[in-house]
Amino acid sequence: MSGATRSTRVMGLFASAVIAASCAVEPAPVTVPPWVEAIMEAEKEPTPEIWRSPGKWTFDIHGPEGEDLGLISLEFTDEPVESCVATDSLGARLIESTTSIAPLDLWYGNEHGLAGPTYPAYNIIGSTLYLTLNASICDANLNLAGLLSENGGEGAVRGEGLAYFEEIGTFEVRRYEEPE
Repeated sequence: MSGATRSTRVMGLFASAVIAASCAVEPAPVTVPPWVEAIMEAEKEPTPEIWRSPGKWTFDIHGPEGEDLGLISLEFTDEPVESCVATDSLGARLIESTTSIAPLDLWYGNEHGLAGPTYPAYNIIGSTLYLTLNASICDANLNLAGLLSENGGEGAVRGEGLAYFEEIGTFEVRRYEEPE
């Protein structure tokens, strides 16, 4: 038997052994994080009354240690928009932003009429909010997901993409207050 044939057979036997061993091993149980379970349950709940029609909202953003990362105020609309995250998203317009997590004025355009490359989009399912701050970008999203209440809501801020997942912090959302 030649060396090439012997090594081919050895490799074949090794591959067969690996396949057989992997079939004999039971897969590890999948554990769902508690926050995912809470969101899945909240999707089954009725949408709080104040969230049933478009409105203006302020998101107070906090870092992992509770530090203030600024705010984002958006006007939710009932206009459908295209989103890489969900098929039935609605649009939102930036009112103001002081956050350090993203250059939203560049993303969305500015007061001089310059259009930005992306826009925010949201979905409300039951008492769950899904907000993507850069909806037209498909592989690297800045997302807020949380639970809604009659007073506003709270949740997590995450960077998500094909090759990464980053816990950025948390948010609390409340009705936007018009400046006097």
